[in-house]
Amino acid sequence: MGLLKISSFHKHRGDDVEFHDTLREAEHAPAKIYITSLFTYSWKPVHEAAAFYRTLYPDAEIALGGIYATLMPEHAGLADVDNVHVGLLQSVERFMPDYSLVPDWESSIMFGTRGCIRKCAFCAVPKLEGKVWGPAQSITDLVKPGHREVTLWDNNVLGVPNWRDIVDELRELNVKVDFNQGLDARLIDQGVAEKLRQLRIEPVRMAYDIPSERNALMRAIPALETAGFNRRRMHVYTLYNFMDSPDDFLSRVIDLLDWGVVSYPMRYEPLNSLVKNKYISPHWTPQRLEMVAKARRVLGFGGAFPPYEGLIKKLKAARSFEEAFSLRSHPSDKRRRAPRNVAGTIESLTTGLTRDRAAFRELLNDPATLAYSITCESCGAEREPGERAFALQDYAGQYVGFVCPNCHPNRKWINGLWRSVLGESFSRNGQSTRSLPVGVLSRTVH
Repeated sequence: MGLLKISSFHKHRGDDVEFHDTLREAEHAPAKIYITSLFTYSWKPVHEAAAFYRTLYPDAEIALGGIYATLMPEHAGLADVDNVHVGLLQSVERFMPDYSLVPDWESSIMFGTRGCIRKCAFCAVPKLEGKVWGPAQSITDLVKPGHREVTLWDNNVLGVPNWRDIVDELRELNVKVDFNQGLDARLIDQGVAEKLRQLRIEPVRMAYDIPSERNALMRAIPALETAGFNRRRMHVYTLYNFMDSPDDFLSRVIDLLDWGVVSYPMRYEPLNSLVKNKYISPHWTPQRLEMVAKARRVLGFGGAFPPYEGLIKKLKAARSFEEAFSLRSHPSDKRRRAPRNVAGTIESLTTGLTRDRAAFRELLNDPATLAYSITCESCGAEREPGERAFALQDYAGQYVGFVCPNCHPNRKWINGLWRSVLGESFSRNGQSTRSLPVGVLSRTVH
């Protein structure tokens, strides 16, 4: 969407624009090239694109933006680009995306609001967009004539005081609506549900990321049903592999299926992970994560767990997480290697690096519970097994060292994170003021 908005901006100025979704030569030599980026672990194609177009058009100005560029600007700066843009590009924010570049696209995508009133420790929105912007802005001029669907990427549209104005506009447009990032169940009561029912929302998306959201969902789901929404069309994102345990995740999935709604598991990735699906939180193991992945494929539908009667019985009758997500063995399973117990892998050299890759070290924001003693690379302090530390990764995502909590550059934020999620507080030297749960050891590879 960012690139399509930039296209509208430049066409408004009278410029010619080309859109490339594959690496290829341009019809005309460009004066400026914009490269966007998705999640941090999708960084390699970004570097390859920068190198490809730098070779073809050495005199063009190349700008890199997007999610990866905002979350990891130093790493993004290793690409052969002239500048890395962090955050939103305000000059194009209110332009309608240039749908002429993607003629097969049938839904208008947009933001009526930016940011979020929450400060969830696992979420990138505060870094990408900041605090919620309010009041909500009109969205009618962002809907392309002829489009019968509208997809809103607002991260918490109910968090602004005039969200009802957005609903009124959508109702008048008479379009199918998808609040793709989800609606905050903590803000849904009967009155809110009745207002939302004025729209053709398909499906209703919410989240059950932490146990404290249980009461909110127990209120929101019946309210939505009373307003006329079908429970089977309520999809609830269910976070795991963060600070939760497998048993906690299982409990939340059972809750959702018991309530007759769909659980959509979402595996947590650190905000600056360079390798996908390699991070393993302190409470999880590679084997347990693989069990969830297999169950989603075999027991679920489209990666989700619908409230099937048989599935509910299986999960509720299980005496453990392993029994709940166990599957009948298949002959091919014996030939497969078990997942490697690693948090990162050594990747092949990526083209487009403009600086010595060995000089780059990125501090992961996620605390790991040490499986053995380490020496902090910053202050040299010894950390014992069972204590917390933060991992360092190299340019390819390989874990290459650790630092103690006291050496984290944002100790105040980290202390607040652990206090809110784990109920732990840390002293000035980074020591926990209460004992860690027995048996909690990081499986991330050290």
